[in-house]
Amino acid sequence: MASYEIEGDIEMSADALWRVLRDFGDVSWIPGNPDYESEGEGVGMVRTIRTRSLPTVRERLDAIDEESRTVHYRVLDGNPMPVDDYRASMRAVDLGKGRSRLVWRSTWEPKDVSEEDARKAVHGLYSGVLRAVQKNLARR
Repeated sequence: MASYEIEGDIEMSADALWRVLRDFGDVSWIPGNPDYESEGEGVGMVRTIRTRSLPTVRERLDAIDEESRTVHYRVLDGNPMPVDDYRASMRAVDLGKGRSRLVWRSTWEPKDVSEEDARKAVHGLYSGVLRAVQKNLARR
């Protein structure tokens, strides 16, 4: 399995960031003004995200770790990256003084491309989304 990690600091408290991340069914904070819906509640729930620029994505919440402020999820359908078996986590880290860090990690298998090309695709999507998320969340 290949992996990728990216981090970004956000001008909001870790508690506030954690409230956003743990509400898995609400993705109003991601870029692209997505249309979204969720099925079920808590671990096992599935969210569907629709944007104009990407395929419809379905993701399942696999775990919530309150102590480490981490959500774990996997893509079920519609992954826009050339990867299979995509699993990810998002964690809110307290930096103090009303600031936090979002740590976004994933593991996956390249699909019909080299690992290097898959990593470039993951990096491209993650870095773009992270920049937009930093701006969107800092306004909350």
